[in-house]
This record gives sequence, structure tokens and C-alpha cells, in this order.
Amino acid sequence: MKRSIISFIAGMLLILTACGRNDSRLAEGSFEFTSENYPVISVTSRELSRAVKITSAVLGIDASKAEEMTVFGGTADDSYKRLINGECDLVIAHGYSDSVSALLDESRITLDMNVIDSDALVFICESTNGISSLTQEQLKGIYGGSVTDWSELGGEAMPISVFGEKDGTACRNAFNKYIADGMETITDEIRRIETAQGVFEARAEYDNRVGAIGYTLFSNFEKYPDSVKMLSVNGTLPDESSILSGNYPYSCPLYVAVRSSEDDASPARILYNWICSEQGRKMMGGSPTAPGEENIPSQQ
Repeated sequence: MKRSIISFIAGMLLILTACGRNDSRLAEGSFEFTSENYPVISVTSRELSRAVKITSAVLGIDASKAEEMTVFGGTADDSYKRLINGECDLVIAHGYSDSVSALLDESRITLDMNVIDSDALVFICESTNGISSLTQEQLKGIYGGSVTDWSELGGEAMPISVFGEKDGTACRNAFNKYIADGMETITDEIRRIETAQGVFEARAEYDNRVGAIGYTLFSNFEKYPDSVKMLSVNGTLPDESSILSGNYPYSCPLYVAVRSSEDDASPARILYNWICSEQGRKMMGGSPTAPGEENIPSQQ
């Protein structure tokens, strides 16, 4: 029965998208999504378009109304915390941090998670930098503080300016998993902010200065200018092929998540199952062949 509902959802959504019909009935005599029972989806701002696309199609509403129904903003961790606290029904986000794992343990809540798209943690530097590839150990050395000049890596003699990301973000979580992993990393580049209340220090955003190194998500790299380049890792340049095949070492997949306690007939579970389908991933711009389609335990 569940499979037939999912198939019918997929067909109806494609019809809604192509024809623009305002028809939210997904399985005649079985289930109908309405604005009242539609699951609350939480995303970071960068994944907002995916949630809006699916909501618009299911309910037959325009993008602006679909956006009003979506909870967005904050970090990936913020979305998972909303799901755990019952403030939303579904999450579309990259992986979470140890703090979310601890919250799951404390609350005794488990999540069903499924990969809907491939992504990766990538390292970036200024395009004229003579270094184009680093090893995993060299990256650990840079962020661990034992490597401080590009000349130690075969490049020109210039200090390495190390940039990081905000705690709880998708790329920071991936960085902690692959690079930090129990070691103490050096202080990121810091900027001083002067206000009427005093002077504060905050982590500086990557500014592509000569000698800089930073990291981001592969899916986010397109926002950077041509003066920024991605670094290969162990000789492998991150691209769609190397990430999907696993040849590039720092995968950072995009998930859809739902509380494991959701009943099979609940709106959240029905929508989750459809998003996990090949047609669902395609509709939201994901990879139809993304790995890891099985449910993932809450403890990653």
C-alpha cells in the first residue's frame, strides 16, 4: 500500500509541476495534503529552493506562499534541533554535529535519514597560489598548526592564513569529522568588531587574500569568483564524478530526515518516503543515483 501511495504521489507531482494544476489530492480515497496537514519543513537558507519547489507542487500554490510555510535560516544543526524539539516535521540538510548527537541521546529520539544528493567538503585558496593539491595529512598539519608557511608544502614562502566556518554549519560539521577529529585546531582568522557596547572578536569570512586557505561545500563553490580555486586532495579534484564515486575523500551528503516515531500513514512519513524516491530527488534537483538510500541511524 505504501509503495502504491508513493508511486501515485510521484505521478501527481510531475503532473502538477508540468500543468500548474491546483490539486493537492495525492491518492484518491486515501490521503490529501492541505495547508492544515502539510508537514513543516526546516532547511538552511541555501536549501530553501528545494523545500519551496516540493511544497508548491504538492499544494498547487505559488513559491511565495510555499516559502511562508517553510522554516528556514540558521545552521544545519539548528534545523535538526527543531526536528528533535517538535518545531518541524521534516529536515532537508547536511549532516549534524556531536552536539546534536548528544541531544538525540538525551531526548532518546531517533531519526530516519536518507541521502538525497551528493556533496563534499572542499578546500579553497587564491587562484595564483602555486599549490594545487594537498594530502589529507598536510591539511591536518595546516589546521593543526604544525604547517604555517606555503614553502613547507612546496610553494612560495608566505604565511598561511587559515580561515574556518561557524560552528554548526554543514561544512564546519564535515571539517570537524574529517580534519579536526579529536585534535585541537589553530585559531581561525579573527576580525575585530567595534560597537557602542565594546570591541568583539568574530570569525572572519574567507577573503581570498594571498596565502589564504579556507573551506566550503562543493555545491557552494559556484558563488566564488574566478580568483578562487578548489584544491585537489591526494591528487583528486572534487567534481561530481569523483564525489559520487567516493574517490574524493571528504563526502558531505545532503539528507532528508524525519523522526523515526512518525507513523507510516502520517503526512510527514508519506512526504519523506516520496522525497527519498528517485523522482523526488530529481524534482528537488538532487542526484537520482545518490548513494546511501538506506535509512541511517541517528548516531552518525
